[in-house]
Amino acid sequence: MNHPPVVIPPHQPNDPGHPGRPGDHRMPAPKPVDPGQRIDPHHNGDGHAVHPPTRDDHGRPIDQKPNRDEHGRDIPPGRDHIGRIDRGDVRDRIHHDQDHWDRNDHGYHWHDWDGMRVGHHYDEFGFHWWGFYIGGTYFWTRYHDDRYWWYDPYWARWDYLQDGQWWWQDDFGNLYVYNNGFYYRYGQSDSGVIMTPDPTPPVEAPPTDPDAPAPSAPANEASVYSLDGTRSVQVTGDNRDAYLYDLTQADPQSDAAQGRYLGTGVAGVEFVYDTQTADDGTTTQTIRQIRITYDDPSAYSVVDVNGQRRLDVAEDAQNATLVNLADNNVDPLPLASGVTDVTFVNQTQQDDSGNAATSLQLIVLTTTDADGNQTTLTYDQDGSSIDAPPAPDAPQSAAKAAPPTPAPAAIETLQKKMEGSETFRALKGIVTF
Repeated sequence: MNHPPVVIPPHQPNDPGHPGRPGDHRMPAPKPVDPGQRIDPHHNGDGHAVHPPTRDDHGRPIDQKPNRDEHGRDIPPGRDHIGRIDRGDVRDRIHHDQDHWDRNDHGYHWHDWDGMRVGHHYDEFGFHWWGFYIGGTYFWTRYHDDRYWWYDPYWARWDYLQDGQWWWQDDFGNLYVYNNGFYYRYGQSDSGVIMTPDPTPPVEAPPTDPDAPAPSAPANEASVYSLDGTRSVQVTGDNRDAYLYDLTQADPQSDAAQGRYLGTGVAGVEFVYDTQTADDGTTTQTIRQIRITYDDPSAYSVVDVNGQRRLDVAEDAQNATLVNLADNNVDPLPLASGVTDVTFVNQTQQDDSGNAATSLQLIVLTTTDADGNQTTLTYDQDGSSIDAPPAPDAPQSAAKAAPPTPAPAAIETLQKKMEGSETFRALKGIVTF
């Protein structure tokens, strides 16, 4: 079965409770935990070391419920809760209590921190537990090595909190981010950050709807962030459909925030950058284009940063065909054969709101003949030649057709699945690959 796209929020260090706001949209770079500081359930205990009390310090019954989803599955503190606990003032209070604690005291103690009820317990393994009672729910976490830790009872893993995300580190130092009940392995390349699902099954099956199939790791799904954090591409589903997301969009209803279809049968995605050097010697990278590869090694596509134009290069003749992704009524337009290089030229201007807007201006193709002679051809975004007026009634090349655009029904189905994701609703417009 297909799953809704994974949503990994961007790095928002100054505003952990509001990840959807425009600003710093970089994917969080996880900090590996020193092996000696990592909590290991085989040696350091699991989630049973603390037993949430049924009454508070005044003897009153506690009516808050454990932090669980609609199926009764234990889940870690979400972004709203993280925004309440992952603050400097809360950490300072925790540090003060832990630094002055009587290690012979294994009882339960209570605090009222600016209207938030907080429980504290020092367990028999030598770890401090902190229970946060917020609204109608409560959750207990360990605070160790300046980090919050949450025990996943289904995968038997200790996850730690960093920059609004829960991370798990395996015995080999590989890092995984927890999202919506699954783990995604974090990988970084020169092109961007790549997230792929962890296929490891849970040790203990989590609760689920008895009328629904058991959840499983999403198949054929991956996400990639650009290095500047302005774009992400999601590849999802059995057909490996690729969708482009503009992470800078403040309006969740905009087309870019909803995702733009790029192609199907996608095997790989790579962001290609331009490097700019300032007067002080510092360099910045901006996305020039997006390269898509397929199972067929002789075919690839180049897409502009807004997902409006796709140039397909295919077959032994290296035929180049321009596809208008913004208008399905426009037929694919063959441009040239023998294409050995594709460069998109962008222009950045201010839009009506004063924000920088990048748009495709020119398509530059390099063709190479049998003798190795190269020619440069230049077109506008609609495929009209800039070098010379087009010949009348030019014959259409038999360029290999690009993967077809999915039927409207398929797109509608995917959108409904995306809307069904609680995380997607909360962070709509901020997606990963």
